[in-house]
Amino acid sequence: MEEIEKRLVKDFMTSDVVSVSESTPVEDVIKLVIKKKYNAFPVVRDKRLIGIISKMDLIKMYSLALGPVSVTSLESKTVKDIMRRAVVIVSPRDPIKYAADLMVEYRVRSLPVTDDESTLMGILSIGDVLKALM
Repeated sequence: MEEIEKRLVKDFMTSDVVSVSESTPVEDVIKLVIKKKYNAFPVVRDKRLIGIISKMDLIKMYSLALGPVSVTSLESKTVKDIMRRAVVIVSPRDPIKYAADLMVEYRVRSLPVTDDESTLMGILSIGDVLKALM
């Protein structure tokens, strides 16, 4: 078996990424979560990563609301309102071990994969990391 230290993100990441824009309605992201069953969606502008929105971000929106969340208040929210702008990322050239360490340290289930210009190249999930261990 090949040493885990030699396995790279590019060999295990998902290249066909479902991303959203900052103007995407939150309601549409919830539908994507239900349909695709992904943990997180990169937020892009002109193919460059500008943030991320996860299942937990959506739950926090409800949990931290000062009052009841109504259908009308949900309709007025966009990704820009709740996305995280500080994103932990990896490069396609990074070792899988490094990506796994980041996931543990920052308690994230998905890492966007970008090039040096922040262009979104893919996404690496916990499942992808587990495949690399096989």
